Amino acid sequence: MGLPLAISVESKVFKPHTKVYELTERRLDLPRSEILFVSSNAWDAAGAGHFGYSVCLVNRAGNTFDELGTRPDVMLAGLGEVPEWIRRHTA
Repeated sequence: MGLPLAISVESKVFKPHTKVYELTERRLDLPRSEILFVSSNAWDAAGAGHFGYSVCLVNRAGNTFDELGTRPDVMLAGLGEVPEWIRRHTA
């Protein structure tokens, strides 16, 4: 499973500023309901979750998750598990 587009921060601000997430929607031409935000950082996951993205937290070290006001939709043990999870949870 390849990614059609890699997005770097072109918005001149940093996460969790909404402009960063809005850029992703514009570049992908997708509504946030169709975007899965994948991160290994609790603060990135929390920012994306507050914005309205579905969130996958990759917890390679098995650390306790810092809630920061929101929880990820799924927690996986490694990045390699993400494609299979997407296949199982999309129509």
